[in-house]
Parts: sequence; C-alpha cells; structure tokens
Amino acid sequence: MSSLLIVDDCVETVALLKDFLVVAGFSVSTAYDGDEALAKLRKSRFDLVVLDLTMPKMDGLEVCRILRSKTPYVPVVMLTARSGVADRIAGLEAGGDDYLIKPINLKELLARIHALLRLVRNISVDDGSLSGKGVPIGNLIFDKVQRCIFKENTRIPLTVKEYSLLLFLAEKPGSVVSKETLLKKVWGYAHSGYNHTIETHINRLRSKIEDDPTKPKIIVTVWGAGYKLVTS
Repeated sequence: MSSLLIVDDCVETVALLKDFLVVAGFSVSTAYDGDEALAKLRKSRFDLVVLDLTMPKMDGLEVCRILRSKTPYVPVVMLTARSGVADRIAGLEAGGDDYLIKPINLKELLARIHALLRLVRNISVDDGSLSGKGVPIGNLIFDKVQRCIFKENTRIPLTVKEYSLLLFLAEKPGSVVSKETLLKKVWGYAHSGYNHTIETHINRLRSKIEDDPTKPKIIVTVWGAGYKLVTS
C-alpha cells in the first residue's frame, strides 16, 4: 500500500482528500502547515506528497525546496488556488512534479498520483534499459538505484519527473521529441495548455547538467518541433 502525505491548511480540503484517497487504497497522513509537514517528513517515509502552495508559517514552495534538498526522488503534486501561469511555474521550479488547480477534480488527482507512482516503479525496474545502474550515455551515467545521474563523477540528484524526462530523451539520442509526446509518455496525459510544464522541467534539467544552461549542448531545443538529447 502506497503511503501519501496531504499538506493543506484547509481542514475541509484535507478531510475530503483523505477520505477519497483512503477509499482508493492509500495509506494517508495529513499536515496543516509547512512546519508540521516537514516534521512528519523527517520521521516517516512517504511515497508521494500532495502539497498546497498557500499555507501559514511556511508556504508550499519553501516546503518543497526543503524536501527536495533531503529526498529529491519523492514525487510531489502541488495544489494551487491561483490559475496564473506564473504561479504554476513557480511551483514547478521549486521542485513540484505536477500540479492541479483548485477546486480539485478528485478523479484527475487520483490519475496524476497513479501516473507518478507508476513512474517511480518503472525507473526502479532493472530491465536492461538506460535506467540500469551505471549505464552511460554521452558524459552522463544513469543510476536507477539512487534515482540520479553522474556527470564527470559528480552526483546530480533529480526528481522523479526530471529523471524520467531525461531518461526518455536519452533512450532516443539525437531524435527530436515533441512536447506533446513528452507529456503523454512522461506525464501520462496530453494537453496543449501544459507546455510550460515541459519547459520548466527542461530548464531545471539544464540548470543541473549543462555547463552553461543559457547555451545548452546536451538538451537542445529544435524550434517548432521539440527537444533532443545530444551525446557528442
């Protein structure tokens, strides 16, 4: 049974999400502010965190940044009442893997949770693909055990979405992959309105693996078509 942590300062929202997700077969813990969330994350292991952006004491962005510094591979679904693109991008840049806008569609939340947990399972399977431990491509070495990559002997921690996105590109070196394909294959859904989700994750990856993120040489943009990973 997968273990989830729901973090939101709204008691009614927490109760609604907990009841729904327990019925869906999850073990669910709750927190009502950032401090309480971090205390529970220090004491217990969770398979996924559902995290509200706007909370007292410490907002969801700061909670996510701290979480990422400790356990970068734990998937995070962010919840926000703000529909603006800038707010959603801020959540992704802080380390969120996905986001939903309130009021929450419970079936959509469940689908996103299942998709993220499936990604974690897939990159943990030693199937002989590039996700195997110590498999190199270009100057990057993928390590599925730690869910990270190594570049020139330097360990680079990645979120589950960052790892899966980079792995998908790396398994098609030199091939152009569209944003729509990435959304469908990595996120598990297709929606043109989520293009900035891809762009934000690509930018985060570049900040971690490129010598100069402003002049990327590993993940290259093919204007009007998508992205490709260059190995030489």
